[in-house]
Amino acid sequence: MGMSCTLFFRPPRELAEPNHEMELMMEAIRDEDYVDFGISFQSILVDHLNIVLKEKGVEEQDVRKDICETFLLGLGNFIDRYWFEYEGQRVHPMLAFSENHLDVHTPLEELGTVLFAPGDFSQREYAVGVVADFFEDNEEEIPGIVTGIVGEEEEDDYEVDDMG
Repeated sequence: MGMSCTLFFRPPRELAEPNHEMELMMEAIRDEDYVDFGISFQSILVDHLNIVLKEKGVEEQDVRKDICETFLLGLGNFIDRYWFEYEGQRVHPMLAFSENHLDVHTPLEELGTVLFAPGDFSQREYAVGVVADFFEDNEEEIPGIVTGIVGEEEEDDYEVDDMG
């Protein structure tokens, strides 16, 4: 089992009182279980991008594979190594997985356990292998990964144009 801690959050700037923190019942864990979820998430991204490329007329598998690999490497590199600023506030991107869905109606205290990458996990280091598995070993499928729409119990294949 990895490291665990209770997180403290500041309310949004417009609601915050100076130096006022509130403790929420949420556990943050850095654990090796993250690796499987991270790879699965990368696989879903590759599947999504591959579908879009096909829909936009990119028929050659080698071209789609190269685009997916370049995209996933770039995204992984950005998550692993970069920060950005917006309106003077610097932030660092990260990818985490939680037991419960977070949307505008979910209080943070109901989020449950949040899984963060272990210290030795690198998004970019898995990118090439994930793309190769998708195109070469799994014939453009993502076996073992089930998706569903939040709030619905049944499995639902992820749709690129599902904006409803």
